[in-house]
Amino acid sequence: MNEARREPEYVVARIRRALEQEAELGLDVRVLRDAIYLAGVVATEPRRARLGTLVAELFPDRHVVNGIRVAVIGEPAAPESLE
Repeated sequence: MNEARREPEYVVARIRRALEQEAELGLDVRVLRDAIYLAGVVATEPRRARLGTLVAELFPDRHVVNGIRVAVIGEPAAPESLE
């Protein structure tokens, strides 16, 4: 791989462009040595898995740590009292 393409800034920029094409703008991307760390929140588990796979396909020579979480959306634990 071209040395310039291994620079963390290049890797982060390429991943951000790919995430933008997936309409995913709020994720954190960090590169440390040969690992890529993803963090943030998405709506579903399939979405989380898809984004991790996308990054792994872009950089197959790097270890991808998918720290993206799935938002927990549900009913309130107890009804709100309006007294």
